[in-house]
Amino acid sequence: MHMIVAWDIAVCPERDDIDDALRKCFARWSWVRPLTTFYLIKLKEADDRQNIRASLVDVAKRHPKEVSLLISPAIKGGGYAGWLKRSAWDKIRKRTDGWSNRQRCRP
Repeated sequence: MHMIVAWDIAVCPERDDIDDALRKCFARWSWVRPLTTFYLIKLKEADDRQNIRASLVDVAKRHPKEVSLLISPAIKGGGYAGWLKRSAWDKIRKRTDGWSNRQRCRP
C-alpha cells in the first residue's frame, strides 16, 4: 500500500524551511520523488496514511498562504504510466508492491 503527496510552496523567505518540514512528515517511510514536488510513499501499516496526513496538514496550516497540498487516499497496486527514467520506475515499483503498468523510459 502507498500514498501520493504533492505540494506547491509560494516564493517566500521560508520556502526551503517549509519544504524541509513537509518532507520530515514522512522521512521515516520509504519514498520516491519522481517529479519535483510529487512524492510516492510506501505505507507500512493502515494508520500510516492518517499519521502522515495529519503532520502534513499541520505544516500547511502553519503556512496557509504559502502552501498548497494534495494528499491521495491509501492506494493498493499502481498502474502508473508516464515518461520517467528507468531508475524512477524501479523505485516506484519497489514502493507499489511491484505493480506498474505502461512505463515509458527515457535515458
